[in-house]
Amino acid sequence: MPEDLLELIIKTSSNQGDLVLDPFGGTGTTSVVAKRLKRNFITMEISKEYYNVILKRLDGKVSDIKEKVKNESENKRTLFDII
Repeated sequence: MPEDLLELIIKTSSNQGDLVLDPFGGTGTTSVVAKRLKRNFITMEISKEYYNVILKRLDGKVSDIKEKVKNESENKRTLFDII
């Protein structure tokens, strides 16, 4: 979900210091926006990989995430690479 849309939703439905619940954390966009808007937040994520992404985003380490994705995509091969 785009951060601008989440910002609008969070601003209109809560006040600074309120609690935002995100039961499907994903990449942590809701948490990042809630933190920026000075809301408390609880985020749940079952995947350890996505949990680590959320922690990095909250710490402002987006470049670490982009570098990991770049390295992983360079190491992947497709059927066309094999032929």
